[in-house]
Amino acid sequence: MFCLFWLAKECPDYFAGLEAFAYDSACTARRHVDAKVRDLPQHCEARKLYERVAKLKFFVDNFHFKNHKIEDKYCQETTNPKLYPEYSEGSNTEVSP
Repeated sequence: MFCLFWLAKECPDYFAGLEAFAYDSACTARRHVDAKVRDLPQHCEARKLYERVAKLKFFVDNFHFKNHKIEDKYCQETTNPKLYPEYSEGSNTEVSP
């Protein structure tokens, strides 16, 4: 996930155009981002970056999703690749840029 922060710093124009983020542990990453947005002080410079990242659609890549437990409701209801077919269907999300 930290590649997003690097990308924001080094390639801000590319980062500005991002809409979604496929990642093998997207559920964990999403929880982290949401916690930072909730807990960082309003005046904190990092908060602005986390708020931008929070606007992305996070989902587990197709290859790794089979390893995410059906009992994990958060993962199933928040980062399931089937929720974002426009990004996940017909593509190898494990290697997509």
